[in-house]
Amino acid sequence: MHKARAIFSVCAGLFLSALLPISADAQYSNASLDGPWLWVIGSHEAIYLVFDGYGSITDLGIFNSPSPAGSYSVAPDGAITGSIWLDESTPFTGQMQTDSTGVLSVGSTAAQVLRVMHPGACSGLWNGQFVQDSTTHLVAMTIGPSGEIQSCVGLAPPVVGRFFSQSGYLAGHLTTGGVDPVSWTPDHWGRRLPRCRRSQHPQRRTRLSSVPA
Repeated sequence: MHKARAIFSVCAGLFLSALLPISADAQYSNASLDGPWLWVIGSHEAIYLVFDGYGSITDLGIFNSPSPAGSYSVAPDGAITGSIWLDESTPFTGQMQTDSTGVLSVGSTAAQVLRVMHPGACSGLWNGQFVQDSTTHLVAMTIGPSGEIQSCVGLAPPVVGRFFSQSGYLAGHLTTGGVDPVSWTPDHWGRRLPRCRRSQHPQRRTRLSSVPA
């Protein structure tokens, strides 16, 4: 199982060239970071962070994440400072670019963050396979309107986690109970779940792309 810190092995300059200019009229605060955001850590990979709008990171979609997973502060000019749990409490800095985009940096490594505009984009019934080491689990999982797992058949209860989609990225994490607990995140979604798809949606039947086109 990879260490959480290893997710930041991408090159620091990978995302900096894509950052948007900062608006001179923008005024930011802790409330500018609220709800779920995706932290893009690779060309096809992202993890989710959930901010409370007051200075706490209430959830982080990686292994062994405590609750809360960190704290943050946003200055009026959009400068971000804080700490986050990556095997240990780790400082980070960042910059808001718009109300829905920004960048977070750990050490010399920077990565883009994207506000999840529709937290319920993954809602519905998903059927497929979870592969953990050499064990295959046939799973039927219901995701609710806020991205939370509401029910799951095929994994040992309790199954707790969330799934979000934004700008072609799919980020999720779940933990299970039982004698042999599973802590899973789709860091290689296309290889881990090649046949997992949404079979029922509250309003339509569709398949959600798991990686950017």
